Amino acid sequence: PQKSNHEGLVRLQQTVHDLLVGESIEGLKDKISSQAYAVIGNKQEHLIALLSDKGKRSLLVEGSDSRLEMARTVVSDAGDMAYTVLKTRPAAGKADRYHTVVFMKSPGGTWTIAAWHAGL
Repeated sequence: PQKSNHEGLVRLQQTVHDLLVGESIEGLKDKISSQAYAVIGNKQEHLIALLSDKGKRSLLVEGSDSRLEMARTVVSDAGDMAYTVLKTRPAAGKADRYHTVVFMKSPGGTWTIAAWHAGL
């Protein structure tokens, strides 16, 4: 039962991973809160605007050569908030990166991205 309660979260996490390796983000835009932001290094951006700008989108996209080294997810006791920490290993010559993605669940049961922090 617990797994079925978080099925939408699992699909959204897969979409986040798809974005990191450079796959289509069309399914992701509908799953981003209108107030969601991204912090990359020490700069804050509106997440939807960042993903809509092909030049800035590359700040989150690691590329198809990257590998997911580690992923850990924590869901709140109430089951309405979660965060995932991802460690990626980009293509040769680039440093490992960490991403923290915060998810919120609406009263209707839809999971959205509330915030994204990416280290440089």
